[in-house]
Amino acid sequence: LISPKVTGLNTFDGSHLDQASAEKFVAAFVEQAGPRLAKCIGVGPKNVAAADPAPAPAAKSGAAQ
Repeated sequence: LISPKVTGLNTFDGSHLDQASAEKFVAAFVEQAGPRLAKCIGVGPKNVAAADPAPAPAAKSGAAQ
């Protein structure tokens, strides 16, 4: 289990991380998980974040932001 301890995270609804906090958590997660992920997908640890070619999902129309 990879669960980085990150302080100063905020939510927008009491449950889900806001954008800045989500980015902070993901950065900490990739830093810790990078070597394991790199081994699984066969790239160098510094290239893990760049190895995902999938585009970010589009925001739903009418959703609160």
